[in-house]
Amino acid sequence: MPEARVITYDRPPLYPKQQAAIFAPARYAVIEASTKSGKTHGCLAWLFEQAAQGGPGQHYWWVAPVAAQAQIAYRRLKAVIPHGLARANATDATLTLANAATIWFKSAETPDHLYGEDVHAAVIDEATRVKEAAWHALRSTLSHTRGPVRIIGNVRGRRNWAYRMARRAEAGTPDMHYARLTATDAVAAGILTAAEVDDAQRQLPADTFRELYFAEPADTYALVYASFGADNISPAAEYAPGAGPLYVGYDWGFTDLTHIGLYQLRDEMLYQFDELVGNRQPERIWVRRVVERVLALPDYRGPTLAEWEEIWAGRAAPAPHWPDVWPDWAVGDPSAVQLRQTFKAHGISAPGPDKVRHAVVSGQDVLRALIWSGEDRRRFVLHPRCTATREALENYRALDLGEGVYDARPDPDPANHVYSHGTDQARHLVCWYRNDRANWEWGEEARDARITCPALMVTAGRDPVLTPSLSAGMERVIPQLQRGHIEACGHWTQQECPEELNRLLCDWLTELSA
Repeated sequence: MPEARVITYDRPPLYPKQQAAIFAPARYAVIEASTKSGKTHGCLAWLFEQAAQGGPGQHYWWVAPVAAQAQIAYRRLKAVIPHGLARANATDATLTLANAATIWFKSAETPDHLYGEDVHAAVIDEATRVKEAAWHALRSTLSHTRGPVRIIGNVRGRRNWAYRMARRAEAGTPDMHYARLTATDAVAAGILTAAEVDDAQRQLPADTFRELYFAEPADTYALVYASFGADNISPAAEYAPGAGPLYVGYDWGFTDLTHIGLYQLRDEMLYQFDELVGNRQPERIWVRRVVERVLALPDYRGPTLAEWEEIWAGRAAPAPHWPDVWPDWAVGDPSAVQLRQTFKAHGISAPGPDKVRHAVVSGQDVLRALIWSGEDRRRFVLHPRCTATREALENYRALDLGEGVYDARPDPDPANHVYSHGTDQARHLVCWYRNDRANWEWGEEARDARITCPALMVTAGRDPVLTPSLSAGMERVIPQLQRGHIEACGHWTQQECPEELNRLLCDWLTELSA
């Protein structure tokens, strides 16, 4: 029979608030904490003690957002356990203690992989960055054992499951404990220095600093619709000469209105001072309307509109951008390839959606893209004159999917998606690509087919997507093909050059009927 050993364990030093937060008797402890406030250190000690009081075949989990973060915790605990008291398995990231209980360090990247085991205690690290589905899976593993759990991490806005759990714990829900550990607590405990916290405050955006060091959620993580109201509408949104850069946000209308906003970024606020709304106008007309509004700003000192017309026509040398007024960024609907190129052709910087400092994706609108810009300026004030924008924001009722993600489907009320990203078009595109395999198979069957009826192909000289050269050889499969061409036109011929297109169609139809 093996000789029994008595092991004396001394808990690592923890400051009083840290110990009270982590070693609370409640089954669920939710700890919103500053970075480097000792939450990880203390919870490693807590999980080790849970496992040390366990027995053979019992499992204890440390769950992190990704495997690399779980490995950090694994290495830290492995380094402090005395030699001979645990058997490490680097492949599985496990530590099996002398009592045959095992501590696992797991990733939450694939929540389905967390189901099935009986877990006796767990820590969810950086919980605000862990998928809610992973919490659901972990909670199921604690049912048979009624195991306790510690939910820890930095604050990261309000739109995540960990924030909601924290509010329930803070409200005194039975068997739940809430604690907040801030940079002030860490400085008082000697874990951080005041100088380091002050430096972080100088280097980081205000919202980010408050979240990372004082566990205070930034309201700006919520979409502007969620809290848009009278406080967001003010004449203070009027353009202030020289006070900040100008932005242009656009949504090129397909089934909805085209909506263009003019914004100024100043004092960590995004001010919309003007809007352009309408439909059935060529893109070049929209660009000229934007230019007219910019030229009307009180401190504009660049070329006149007539001079710009000469520049655009190539009859005058390009003028330099006036950095304080001329738009630095034109951002918006990623499907508006031609409009973006038209902006560029008129001297307005308009990088593609893969190049801008914020992610413009299907279902996001122009305003959200601007608010979530790289400068992290996400507060928004609207001038009363921008009535269409106000109506859209006040009536917007998109479905909140959690984690700051909204359903991209348009609301039945057109006013509710004035800013939507041409979602009807996006849906049609998705349906097209979902049928790509079926289309390919049909194309194979129809490889030798011919279109024998009369047909007209109209190409556009400025189409960046379907260039005229791509139509070469169509006569082979369409023997009665006739051609038309509009040189000064982009991809959307019906909207950009309706008169020229109608003339080509009418001439062709007249010829057919003769």
